[in-house]
Amino acid sequence: MLYEGSLITANQVVVGSAFVVKSKPYFEEKITKDILPLEKFPLPTKECRNILKGKAITAFDKYFDQIKSKNEVIDFVKKELKNTRNATKNKAVKFLRKWGDKQV
Repeated sequence: MLYEGSLITANQVVVGSAFVVKSKPYFEEKITKDILPLEKFPLPTKECRNILKGKAITAFDKYFDQIKSKNEVIDFVKKELKNTRNATKNKAVKFLRKWGDKQV
């Protein structure tokens, strides 16, 4: 569903992923691995991708304590410190202050 080309569908999958991991933690690795290549998802515009990146950061924040590949997620979030969408950039800053680089 992440590759359908719809922001709405991808958004619902990404947002819902945190709830799935919280209730079914054994899906964490698969879900995280599926969300991380977000750059490859076909979306209508760059702004749609920026919105989805912010949603992914929010989702990762909700289950970061359960993530096995923490470094990959932190690297994903660090890239968004230069995002052109302020809301996404701010989510990245807050996430990293909480989970990663306290110097951000």
